[in-house]
Amino acid sequence: MSIGEIAKSLGITQRIILNYEEKNLLQADVKDGATGNRYYMADSLTKIRTIRVLQNLGLSLDDIQAYYDGTTDMQPMIERLEKLRDELNLNIEKLKQRVKSDNDFELHTVTIPEQTIYRRTMHADTVDQRKEHLRDIYYPFCYAKIWLRHQQTHVFYRISVR
Repeated sequence: MSIGEIAKSLGITQRIILNYEEKNLLQADVKDGATGNRYYMADSLTKIRTIRVLQNLGLSLDDIQAYYDGTTDMQPMIERLEKLRDELNLNIEKLKQRVKSDNDFELHTVTIPEQTIYRRTMHADTVDQRKEHLRDIYYPFCYAKIWLRHQQTHVFYRISVR
């Protein structure tokens, strides 16, 4: 398979494959001297997939190169992957708890004391008119809310602009 075919089949760019070659992670199985075209066998395809999986696990290309060369102490890499696994397991458990708690709910009846509610409906044809209406209502409302809070009174004001 050509470099383009390999890249397309794996959903990656040709530049990624060339980068793997530059890092000595991969070599073309056949390289046409006249055209410079690169061709890869099935083993290379498998190796690229493995490199991608290791990258997705958080390993750098240098770590992967050391792994393939056998020039690295595997224990720190194993510990890092185990830590990642533990974090993933914790996140999975949190998600399971969230799903469980979303399905286990109780209904509580709350009695709200009597309140005064004011409502004003305004009509606007444009966004600018809506903004202006909201400004006209919002700023005085903020001051009124502060004053009412000071007076220990709870008033709710619903504004709808159409």
